[in-house]
Amino acid sequence: MPPFKFVCPTNKIAHFVEVSLYFILSSTTSKLNNGIIKIYHIGRNKKRIFDANVYFWNGIIWENIKIHTDFKKSKNLFSDGSGKKEYDENFLRFKNGNNESTSRNYFHCFCDIVKNVKDKHTGGIPQLVGLYNGSKFNGMYHGTIVDGQAYYQGLKMGNVYGMSNIRWYNENFEICDWNTKQREANAMVQPISKKATP
Repeated sequence: MPPFKFVCPTNKIAHFVEVSLYFILSSTTSKLNNGIIKIYHIGRNKKRIFDANVYFWNGIIWENIKIHTDFKKSKNLFSDGSGKKEYDENFLRFKNGNNESTSRNYFHCFCDIVKNVKDKHTGGIPQLVGLYNGSKFNGMYHGTIVDGQAYYQGLKMGNVYGMSNIRWYNENFEICDWNTKQREANAMVQPISKKATP
């Protein structure tokens, strides 16, 4: 196992990385993304403030880069993967519209690129996790409704009992009713940015 040479916030993370990747690194590193492996960790530090880091193995050593999270308004912390270039280019159509610096603007762009992406390795159904201030929880999965169909963590949901206690969002980032799959009567309308249309 290659030695770890990155500063790690907790021993638990280092242990997770070591145990999870031991087999991969010892047998197939050179075959994975040109030998580069990335792990994103988003959580809270000891002061309960959001904290994000990326750990990556460059083929020789482990490195760690802290991702800045201290923003007053919504901001894209990072984009990565084979669809990164298209997402970043697509967001240029969204960023200066009337929804600038809102979380819904990023979600609108994300849904748009997932649906229309040309990269063959990108696609599927948008998955959504909410991060909230407070000490009771770090994150919460939300359901998404795309073209009238409900999905949870990317999986298609039928008429399953007990799904009404999950918060559901459509592609406009509007809170929806689980039963009707439509925007809830009292939910705020979240129109797509006027400058975002081609």
